[in-house]
Amino acid sequence: MPAGSPSTSGTPSVDPLAERYEVRPSGVPADLGALHIGRDEWGEEVALSLSNLSGITVGGLPGYGKTSLVGHWFAQLAPSPAVQFAVLDGKGGAD
Repeated sequence: MPAGSPSTSGTPSVDPLAERYEVRPSGVPADLGALHIGRDEWGEEVALSLSNLSGITVGGLPGYGKTSLVGHWFAQLAPSPAVQFAVLDGKGGAD
């Protein structure tokens, strides 16, 4: 059975999220059709379609990677002249 493929219990045989996952900005404008999010529990790449999407809200518990996710998206989108950012932080925190 290939690494990361479902076992008979329906769970991955290895944890693909336990491996280091490094993303480096290329400096080239991203394909504005989708935003890369990361990997799912099977180790497959996941993207968010941007078709007919006017905005994105990110929420979750402290320490669960919201700031890292938004930074990853900024790095993908910042080189494009077609993108504008508006950032609101409701808690007034440093991140």
